[in-house]
Amino acid sequence: EVIPNGIDVEAIASRAAAGDAGRAAVRDELGLPPDARLVTCVGRLAAQKRIEDLVWAIELLGHQAPTAHLLIVGDGPGREDLQRFAQQVGCPQRVHFAGHRDDVPEIWAGSDVGWLASDFEGQSNSLMEAMAAGLPVVASNIPANAELVIDGQTGHLVEVGDAAEFAKRTARLIENPQQAQASGHAARQRILEHFSVEANIDAHTRLYHRLANSANSANSVEGVA
Repeated sequence: EVIPNGIDVEAIASRAAAGDAGRAAVRDELGLPPDARLVTCVGRLAAQKRIEDLVWAIELLGHQAPTAHLLIVGDGPGREDLQRFAQQVGCPQRVHFAGHRDDVPEIWAGSDVGWLASDFEGQSNSLMEAMAAGLPVVASNIPANAELVIDGQTGHLVEVGDAAEFAKRTARLIENPQQAQASGHAARQRILEHFSVEANIDAHTRLYHRLANSANSANSVEGVA
């Protein structure tokens, strides 16, 4: 029996409900114009997260969506190398390193798309939080991410390391705001129904009842025998 983790969807949604004011606050902090489209990834800056792929992707995306910027939230041993890599790729003005933050729900609220490029994960809290905040997501097609993301409905899954496909899928979301909004709504509903704290508790309750009923049935059979 597999019961997935649960997150507090309502708490995330309530903190992410700042609307236009939240979007403006994030852009003001980064020194970005109001019309900037913000793609955000959250996680430890370590090799498994493949942040380099996302730096390549934002450089490619910039040719299709000139207002797109990448916000990287988190810290780790790879930060300096990633900053140098952004310089080498030629897009340092599009890549913003926010470091560790305690206001991630508000940052999700100010974002347009969530990204996760990891080559392996358990169950990603950052991906679940982005979806709970109502964002469409583009994520690497690994088993843990595929459990969360329904390709074409709540966002998109792309092959690990395919920066061009990250850019392509995200460009479609940016160019089609109604599609992005629909995907974000579907993403939030999926987390609410299957990966919320309430869903986790309900799944445990059903399991305990089933085990208890099985034990009672077994004891009844033994009593008859």
